[in-house]
Amino acid sequence: MLLFSYWFYTKMAVAIILGFLVAYWLKKLIRVILTRMMPVQQRMADDFFNKLTFRSTIVGFILAIASAGGLYWAFTQFDAYFVPPPPPRPTFSAAEESIAPVPSPAPIPIVEEEEFSPMASPQSPDETPLASYYLQIYAFRQRSSAEEQVQKWAAKTDHFVLLAYAAADLEPYKVLIGPFSDTASAKAFQGRQGLRKGFPRTLDHLDILSDE
Repeated sequence: MLLFSYWFYTKMAVAIILGFLVAYWLKKLIRVILTRMMPVQQRMADDFFNKLTFRSTIVGFILAIASAGGLYWAFTQFDAYFVPPPPPRPTFSAAEESIAPVPSPAPIPIVEEEEFSPMASPQSPDETPLASYYLQIYAFRQRSSAEEQVQKWAAKTDHFVLLAYAAADLEPYKVLIGPFSDTASAKAFQGRQGLRKGFPRTLDHLDILSDE
């Protein structure tokens, strides 16, 4: 987490410095453009230089901020190449997590000279399988980006929000919402939430990293 904090402030500082350097390099061009845009009467006025300086300063500042924002956005696109991926963590499949231990029956006391009817064996827990369809709404290269979306959607819906991992994919970290009984239910939920991207899928070939 500390590494990401340092990288965040480094990107911001470099973007701001480069943004103001761009504005500084273009200051002459900005003054020429503003001069041509001003009417002839203003060019001949005594306070022309003061007005030109004030306006060019405002335009340069706006250009510096816009350049810094664009550079910061560009830097974030390369996070996957400069920030190493997190080490793999032990995972458990959804089937393993859903199996609950069966309690052993209590011992039956033996009483002499009394007959007892055979005691029925304890029933095993309901083995009805969970619905097998989930709605995948995002896929990321970085685990931190996927975890942010998991926390966001966990607060917005009553469904389970899962963080899954597919080692063979270029964007291995998946954000899933479910479960749903069929693909139609998953697509109906997608429509109610206004999600343009996303598709129903099963948990096959996925490792579940966490669930909310």
